[in-house]
Amino acid sequence: MISFNEAQSLLFQHPYQAEILHVSLLEAKGMILAEDIINNRAAPPFNRIAMDGISIAFAELEILKTAGLFVEKSTYAGDVQTEQISGTCIKVMTGGVVPKGADTVIRIEDIDINGKTAFLKEGASVKIGQNIHKMGSDCALDELLLREGTLIKSQQLAVLATLGYHEVKVRSKPKVGIVSTGDELVPVNATPQPHQIRQSNPYFLAGICQEYGLDYQMIHLPDEPSALSSGLKSLAKQVDVLLISGGVSMGERDYVAQTLHQLGVQQHFHRVAQRPGKPLYFGSSTEIAVFGFPGNPISVSATATSYFIPWLRKSGICEELRLEAVLSKDIQFKAALTYLLPVSVSNVGGVYNAIPVDFNGSGDVLSLSAIDGFLELQADNWEFPKGTTHNYYPVK
Repeated sequence: MISFNEAQSLLFQHPYQAEILHVSLLEAKGMILAEDIINNRAAPPFNRIAMDGISIAFAELEILKTAGLFVEKSTYAGDVQTEQISGTCIKVMTGGVVPKGADTVIRIEDIDINGKTAFLKEGASVKIGQNIHKMGSDCALDELLLREGTLIKSQQLAVLATLGYHEVKVRSKPKVGIVSTGDELVPVNATPQPHQIRQSNPYFLAGICQEYGLDYQMIHLPDEPSALSSGLKSLAKQVDVLLISGGVSMGERDYVAQTLHQLGVQQHFHRVAQRPGKPLYFGSSTEIAVFGFPGNPISVSATATSYFIPWLRKSGICEELRLEAVLSKDIQFKAALTYLLPVSVSNVGGVYNAIPVDFNGSGDVLSLSAIDGFLELQADNWEFPKGTTHNYYPVK
């Protein structure tokens, strides 16, 4: 049996090997960028009018105050740049190009227009260069805008569109096979007999896949060696990673580990000094990675959250994220194991405050409704005082 830290270290040595894909811009949302994005055009690309009003040469402000300036014409967003004649002003609209010869824009609320002559209203304040969005002031040419490894969200789509990226390089995502085992399990739409329970673990794991935009398929396999072998062998040909719940403990019908070995999967670890989730299994072959989660729902949620999601991050499938949370009460845990403590979390002033959740053992599936994540309490201590900070794995 290895430690929690050793298990994570081994896990990270076998990441998913992503391919580089070229996808259309609208397909890129939720994907991880596989290239640096460099600004290819100054932003804004011209001196941009930031307020409806008139453009003037600041040197002629006194004329505007006294005799007034002739309103030569109007210009609009989308018009080519025009030239302003000395002794005149131009009515300008937000988003347009500042006319050549003008260096200041006065908002329309500060102007009186009498016929074709504009005057500055009494008491209005004017500064040179006001209401002009200077060329390149947002972002200079050749500036790094988005780094490789960035998660593409709505705001990144807007940036990429502005730069003309109708297609973008992204990392591929693994296809996932979700396998539940256990003869006591029935489908969610079935009425269980007194000795049966409905499947819940596959839906927890499917929720994680949905959160990270992973394609997945779900199957249930019986606790019978030949059926388990046949089902896993078939599914392994279609996916990049298997998430198996149940069948990895020490029971007489726990066949998962030996079946995977027969299918050519190399075991990297099986059993970790942690609670819940001690029987956790991880292995891989050249084609596939395999997570074997203990069957109890709290164990599945704790181990999937603290192993599978970090593995996705290490594989470059989602953004790197390391969170910490502060214990809200004293905890004692005397077993020489890492304790994945179920907690609810509140965010107070940017600090995650972790409140331990009472649950009735790792089979207490209904307690999941109160759990926001798991706090990693390391095995080298048995007292964890209120106010101490620990790694936090949020449930997704």
